[in-house]
Amino acid sequence: WSSIWRKLGLHTPSPSLFTGDMLGSWEACRKEMVRNFDGLFIHTARGIWLQTNGIIFNGMYNSVLQVVDSIIDMCKEFDEAQIT
Repeated sequence: WSSIWRKLGLHTPSPSLFTGDMLGSWEACRKEMVRNFDGLFIHTARGIWLQTNGIIFNGMYNSVLQVVDSIIDMCKEFDEAQIT
């Protein structure tokens, strides 16, 4: 998660925002963070899910940096689709 934030040049949410309650923490981050936080969170979850499926079904292992790059690519593709 922090790798994605760093690669995008964003500051990671304050650790004090995470109280152990995922929904509450998400809402706190949404208030503090840049627009499109929901999309970044969803693309991150999807990227991890796709990586897990690749491991289970295809024996395909990617490095953390490869997964981060694919998540960022998904975000960029989504943004470009919104523009056109």
